[in-house]
Amino acid sequence: MMASIGLSIGFGIMLGQLLAACGGIHSIANTMLHTFGKERSPIATGLTGFIASIPVFYDVVYVIIVPLAKGMSRVTGLGLGIFVGALVAGAACTHGFVPPTPGPLAVSALLGIDIGKMIGAGLVVGGIVFFSTLWIYNVFFLDRGWLNPKRDIDHTAESLETQEEDFESMPSFWASLFPIVLPVILILIGTVTEAAIGNLPPAVAFISNKVVALLFGAIAAFFVALRTTPGTKLTKPSPRP
Repeated sequence: MMASIGLSIGFGIMLGQLLAACGGIHSIANTMLHTFGKERSPIATGLTGFIASIPVFYDVVYVIIVPLAKGMSRVTGLGLGIFVGALVAGAACTHGFVPPTPGPLAVSALLGIDIGKMIGAGLVVGGIVFFSTLWIYNVFFLDRGWLNPKRDIDHTAESLETQEEDFESMPSFWASLFPIVLPVILILIGTVTEAAIGNLPPAVAFISNKVVALLFGAIAAFFVALRTTPGTKLTKPSPRP
């Protein structure tokens, strides 16, 4: 198990932490908000979680984006519950269905399923589940008034929560998205090539290997972060608890 997915998980963690450190995930969220507008801002929050959770652990995505969800709630005047619900739905769907997230990656390795095919199927199934969950959540929970903010939200704990980081500059949306999409594209190149010609040339087999693809993604994330973040911050060890 360690040989099949250990390095992939490590490179995925590096990729996600680099994007978080330089504000890349915040950049994706802000672009989604401006694209969808106020009325569809919960969908933007959910799609941000959906995209970010492909290479990053669910709990990391949740911690990073929840402050943004709170900010969107204040700006739009919509209830916090709908933003958090959308975030949970989006992040959980790709975390459960789409490699190179560790869970689906392990299933692919154990069952011998081609990872490219699993990515394609996972995106389709995950997308259907995400929008279905959002609809069910809105119709059967929020619209019926089952969530009472005064009763169900502990406002006394807000002062203890981590506040949104103030980034001096953030990478663009496309630059932030590139390290996430790059490993998926490289893996899919291998799947499509094998389906088209029946075998994999050595060069294609190399770049489409999940470990190599995620390594390229982590390297791309490092250079994206390096453009907006001091190198000393990127290479400084995390403080021990």
